[in-house]
Amino acid sequence: MSNANNQAQNGLAVGQRKVERDINKMAIVAHNNLSSLANSIPIQQPQRGMMSNDSDSGTMIVH
Repeated sequence: MSNANNQAQNGLAVGQRKVERDINKMAIVAHNNLSSLANSIPIQQPQRGMMSNDSDSGTMIVH
């Protein structure tokens, strides 16, 4: 009986290691995808600055 338990525990450990490897691989792929996505988004700094200093937004707040 103890032999069967040992085999079952070994099987679980092997299965868990495989799952952990798969999760790590997926995490790396997701990280790489997010990094390339973030790098592909252009940062429009001047536009943001202009919007915050816009006189129209001031009149909208008054209304």
